[in-house]
Amino acid sequence: MNRLKLLLLGCVAVLAFGCGTSPDEVSLDNETRATQELTGCTATCEYGTVSCPSSATTCSATHYVGVTCDGVDLPCPPPPECDPSLLLCTSLSGQLCNSLNEEVPCCVMETTGSWESSCVCFRAGATRPPYRWMCAL
Repeated sequence: MNRLKLLLLGCVAVLAFGCGTSPDEVSLDNETRATQELTGCTATCEYGTVSCPSSATTCSATHYVGVTCDGVDLPCPPPPECDPSLLLCTSLSGQLCNSLNEEVPCCVMETTGSWESSCVCFRAGATRPPYRWMCAL
């Protein structure tokens, strides 16, 4: 008798609370799901953001990588190009400088592009002026 009551109580609980997906999710059609996916289809990137156009029906986003809109990949934007008047960081690094802690902008050039960085005049060990440039590459 106790087992029967326990079984009936279990059935009532399942009917009362349900199982699986929520009723809202069950009633959504494919178009509504695609629209819901698009509400969060922007990827944060190191140099800005990238988003799918509003005309896309499906999309996915990966931060610092890009988005995929209707099967087409849109990568994050590249770093901004350097000002052509800047010295290359590689040519400045290790060279002599006179003003301790002075900082100057420079340009890092790689096959993937170029971007602005900086070099700092520092003391290497117990050296006296002139000091040397150390650059963030």
